[in-house]
Amino acid sequence: MKVLNVRHNMVSKRIWAFQAQIRLPAMRARSPRRLLRLYPAWLPYMLLIPALSVLSLGLFAFLIAIYFAMTNFRLIMPSYQFVGIQNFLILLHDHGFRAALWRTFWFTGALLAVQLPLGMGIALLLQQIRVGVAIWRTFLIIPLTLPPIISGLMWKTMLAPYGPVNYLLRPFGFTDLAWLGNQNTALIAIFFIELWISLPFVVLVLLAGLQALPAEPFEAAAIDGAGPWPMFRYITLPLLRPYIYLVLIFRFIDNLKIFDTIMSTTRGGPGTSTQLIQVFIYDEAFKNKNLAIALAGILIVWLLTWIVTQLMFRKWFNLENNK
Repeated sequence: MKVLNVRHNMVSKRIWAFQAQIRLPAMRARSPRRLLRLYPAWLPYMLLIPALSVLSLGLFAFLIAIYFAMTNFRLIMPSYQFVGIQNFLILLHDHGFRAALWRTFWFTGALLAVQLPLGMGIALLLQQIRVGVAIWRTFLIIPLTLPPIISGLMWKTMLAPYGPVNYLLRPFGFTDLAWLGNQNTALIAIFFIELWISLPFVVLVLLAGLQALPAEPFEAAAIDGAGPWPMFRYITLPLLRPYIYLVLIFRFIDNLKIFDTIMSTTRGGPGTSTQLIQVFIYDEAFKNKNLAIALAGILIVWLLTWIVTQLMFRKWFNLENNK
């Protein structure tokens, strides 16, 4: 019996070795490198077709916009003529366009001037919290989860003359003030609505930057006896500059595109007090039916935005290269 068992084990080992010799070439043939060699050389270019198609459609739409911006095309007129840069000159001499453009850049600059310091303060506060951090972050991102038009309608109800905001401010002398119906307060109300909507993005980016900073410089400064303000001024801010420039770039572009909030609250009124550049372009295209003028305005805004963002990106890339 022992001899039979030994022979049986030897036969089993030989069968297993033979099967392994058969399977090994097949496994090697199916390895990732072998499989990649089976694909043709043009496969990577084929995989780029969807992305290139989207980019081509965007470029085509951009070129069409440039062409129609140089015509007198109107939505109510089937025929049109080529007029060159006449529409651009009309807009540059139009008081309404220049006022809307100046109002937009002033609004964007003021919003950035408040968003960045306030977002930095909240991010520093959240970094120090050790209990209930997940709960605070959940409450923080609620404005980001709501569509801007829903946020605008919600705040329109809260800022009504008999809304909860006036009720809370009544002890301070505010009696049934129509925040969105007054030319002196409408843009201020839009300012705070946009601040409430966009501030969580600034906080989250800066908080991620604070958590990614190395601990060694802070430990060395603490050993040398540096206080909180010198550590923030000479260590935190220089290390956090790439994140700050990233916030400035994204928020500058988004602040120039404010449209949903205004259309769901004031529609550019009362008068033209909240008519930012996007609302002006919308009115030209769909109220005045002058699509060529609207496209010319879009291209002017695009050019100004491109110049400012290129300067910001250059500064950001210089910071990244100097690390």
